[in-house]
Amino acid sequence: MANKAAAYLMSKGEIVFSPISHTHPIHLAGSLPGDWQFWEQFDKIYLGYSKKIIVLMLPGWDTSKGVQAEIKIAEEIGIPVEWLNPLEVVESIGSG
Repeated sequence: MANKAAAYLMSKGEIVFSPISHTHPIHLAGSLPGDWQFWEQFDKIYLGYSKKIIVLMLPGWDTSKGVQAEIKIAEEIGIPVEWLNPLEVVESIGSG
């Protein structure tokens, strides 16, 4: 769903960096850690270049350590946080 959401946002003209889409395949290919502690430094750098973050509200987003940390970092550096309902993505590009 993260990939679909990134595609949906790109189709609307957004320039997207999706932490899951961009780093999870690297994590798997390189047997790198998958926890926030490892990826925090990368996310902080990317967020520093971002104009906003869009949180895809999948089940568990509100308890995800990484998502909550990214929201906090965004608030600390003064970039807006927007919310994306997965149903909006599915209605636009489908679920398949």
